[in-house]
Amino acid sequence: MLELYLKNMSEIFITSHCSINKNSVVVNEKQRPFVGDFSSGIRNIYQYESIKYPKFFKMDNLSKLAFIAAELALSGLDIKKRYESDKIGLILMCSNSSLDTDCRYFESISNENYYPSPGIFVYTLPNLMAGEICIRHNFKGENTVFINDQCDWKFISEIVEFLMITSKIDACLCGWCDLFLEDFATDLFFVEKGDQPVGKKIFNSANILKILDLQHL
Repeated sequence: MLELYLKNMSEIFITSHCSINKNSVVVNEKQRPFVGDFSSGIRNIYQYESIKYPKFFKMDNLSKLAFIAAELALSGLDIKKRYESDKIGLILMCSNSSLDTDCRYFESISNENYYPSPGIFVYTLPNLMAGEICIRHNFKGENTVFINDQCDWKFISEIVEFLMITSKIDACLCGWCDLFLEDFATDLFFVEKGDQPVGKKIFNSANILKILDLQHL
């Protein structure tokens, strides 16, 4: 591993980030309130940002949250021109998995004359949120969704670092995205490997926590 590290000594740095919860929407240094319940609030962001992607309205709520956060974190970066699709990874973590959609699906089959909805059933796996992002942005690099009780930034940063040191990927969208009913939060970071630009922080768990702590001041 040391030889691989010495061969790939470029820094891994944070290019952008997006956080969304029931109180606020944060994109890098800019913050605004999250208005309304989840359904109306996330739709408001979609419309405010002038996003044109009709499939959005067919997604489950977890995928909508991840999709919008990815849109905001990647806005203006022109990554499709800067990277081969198989060099961009996606590493996500959540706690409730697809429980929100599982409950909605259970409700749809709980009466005698039920008709199971394929549109709901297809989202009863948490990795569907990753799939929606990969389809939208043409990510074909390493991607996975981990389930954990709480966000483990040390674990996430170590996974991303390993993938970059071993040259599996050169850029990655990573972070936390979790939702159950009206309890939701996401913190996504887009990180890159290369010469560290002025003003950009090195990607590690300590710097991530500093950025997130500043949002709550």
